[in-house]
Amino acid sequence: MAEPDSRKGRPSNEQSLKRACNFSRTKKRLIVDGLSRPRSTGVTLALISYNGALRVEETLRHIAEQEVPENIAWELIVVDNNSSDATQLIVSRSWPQRLQGRLKIVNEDRQGAIFARQRAIREARYEYLSFVDDDNWISQNWISEIFRLFESNPEVAIVSCPSEYAFPSEAPSHCKHVWGWLAVGSQVDTKGIIKQRPAAFWTAGCSFRLSAVDSISEENLQFCLTGRTAEKRSGGEDHELCMFLNMLGYGVFFADSISFKHAIPSARLTVSSIEQTLSESTRCHVVLEVYREFIRSGSAFRLFPWIVKETLGFTQAYLKYLVKLVVFQQEPLSPNRVGVLVRYGRIRGLFVHWKDISKARANIEFIAKSKSNK
Repeated sequence: MAEPDSRKGRPSNEQSLKRACNFSRTKKRLIVDGLSRPRSTGVTLALISYNGALRVEETLRHIAEQEVPENIAWELIVVDNNSSDATQLIVSRSWPQRLQGRLKIVNEDRQGAIFARQRAIREARYEYLSFVDDDNWISQNWISEIFRLFESNPEVAIVSCPSEYAFPSEAPSHCKHVWGWLAVGSQVDTKGIIKQRPAAFWTAGCSFRLSAVDSISEENLQFCLTGRTAEKRSGGEDHELCMFLNMLGYGVFFADSISFKHAIPSARLTVSSIEQTLSESTRCHVVLEVYREFIRSGSAFRLFPWIVKETLGFTQAYLKYLVKLVVFQQEPLSPNRVGVLVRYGRIRGLFVHWKDISKARANIEFIAKSKSNK
């Protein structure tokens, strides 16, 4: 917790947090839903899929080709997030017979990325878990490196890595300014232990120490963001999980010794599809900003200044875009156009996630109380 603010008439950060979070809280379902069994040391790969029948076979091939020492235990859990296609049939047919004992397929009927990820965590047998989406082709040393990194860094709860587009020669030119929004590239400039906070990553190719993730339920925290569903491309559940672990004091590692290729379907790379992704995935910003402000300074999130800042930012970005559109012939998804979509999505998110702001503040209150009692 930050030191009390010494400025005259200004309440301490802890007092601000308590006042901002002063409301009753109902009991919610926790991330691991009563998990009590201990886990063995090893690696669980959690492949999350919704209607991935056309994508999952190549992803499975890269997993099956892992070079894993005999002393490292590992498994693959495929979580079918209520698919309406033949995802499970393709998985069963594509997975090598010699590795059948390592495969487990489960259904998660509740639509939403966070529900599928929670299910994977509950089902995992091993302490180190990597989330692999059905279009992520992981490097051959993935399992052995994840095991080594967690074993060598006991304080670390999050391991992330760089990624690249799987078909670079076919990449549309309009994607050059938006790869980061499509989970392609490197999210930090450094490697090894990441000291800067907040440190949050997209969940694709991200790995977690599950004993640390279990502490989220022990602290009585609840997720505000559900992630993607069949109907919407909202995001943020990945960053929220990282934010929780940041606030609980766990370490973060960025590894350049592993990587994955993101085989994004061509339908998701059209201008209209990317514009939808930008305007919907950014709606979680206001909720994540509640956590970021606490992590950065220990201060309570102030909503009105955020509204003013984002409104002015959108107005400025939109006017700049219009001027350049009239004076110059802009390419699709130019930086100015991206800026407008991002700012618009953030403002829309205020209405979508209005109630979730209070929930995020409640999470912070629980952490603040926990720290003060230790």
